[in-house]
Amino acid sequence: LLDRDDGKPLPFAKPRVVSGATGNLLKSPFAFKQHGQNGAWVSELFPHLAKKVDEICLVKSMHGSNSRHGGALLELHTGSDTFVRPAMGSWVTYGLGTENRDLPGFVTICPTLSHGGANNYSSAFLPAIYQATPLGSATTPATQVTVPFVKGTTPPEQQRLELDLLASLDHERRVAADSDADSRIQSFEMAFRMQNAAPAVQDLSRETPETLKLYGIDDKTTENFGRQCLMARRFAEAGVRFV
Repeated sequence: LLDRDDGKPLPFAKPRVVSGATGNLLKSPFAFKQHGQNGAWVSELFPHLAKKVDEICLVKSMHGSNSRHGGALLELHTGSDTFVRPAMGSWVTYGLGTENRDLPGFVTICPTLSHGGANNYSSAFLPAIYQATPLGSATTPATQVTVPFVKGTTPPEQQRLELDLLASLDHERRVAADSDADSRIQSFEMAFRMQNAAPAVQDLSRETPETLKLYGIDDKTTENFGRQCLMARRFAEAGVRFV
């Protein structure tokens, strides 16, 4: 329809929220063709993706109410661009739990600090333990991304004593259920267990040269994003529920 009506005025009411003026219809400058047994339309920009369309679930029913990047991204992750709501990963881990007690259930790799920022991976009104563990940020090269503060200098035996003392002090002073206090204790416990598990998951040197090439890590143009994708796969394989 865009090819047919290129240059014509919008045939329905203009969007209520717009960035600048809404002009006439504009067709894509790139050619689309149908691929696979399901006949999905794919742009010529994605020749490799076109070969995999029968393995991909295409959701076409989604729509947004905000055309601005920040609001739209927040709406994508939380379902709302107006209220602070739990992120999708928070809901998933709240409902299904984790598959590995030595790693977080919800991880975000190199998240943006703008366009909604931390609200994109916040647990909002759910217990704080269900918020994501951020690894780096969008400004951090993937080669430098690590689980924060996972490497300590205190011997494990001493750490165990400190954590037990913290838990006993917390238990003594509590008079009612305290989500924040519980989440802090669980975070400390998780960090203690992650010291062994996380570095191994993030060690991409264990991957073969063939795998690194498949992820584009041999090309400077795609290396940064490829590392993030490979890290995401490794976290998923290790039992992280949502990446």
